[in-house]
Amino acid sequence: MGLARALHLTQALKLCRQTDNRLGEGFVLRSLGYVAHFQGEEEKALDFWEQALQIYQELGDRPRLLSIWQHLGEVYAALGDLGRAYEYYVAAYAR
Repeated sequence: MGLARALHLTQALKLCRQTDNRLGEGFVLRSLGYVAHFQGEEEKALDFWEQALQIYQELGDRPRLLSIWQHLGEVYAALGDLGRAYEYYVAAYAR
């Protein structure tokens, strides 16, 4: 299930980038982050979510920013990087 989903998402990401659909690109990157996270590939998840974060910041998409900040905080906390986890939690909950 995860591999097939990731393949479809990768194709969707390519299409979003070809058509300059930034919101769609952020959505696909966020989804790829979920797939990686649920497969235990935390570093990949962080990479996808940080890319999505950059897009949502450019777009000023506050609801999706809050979600991404929370996910990043959770993963950094799980990896033992409590300083970075704290930064993302503050971003998510203090604004």
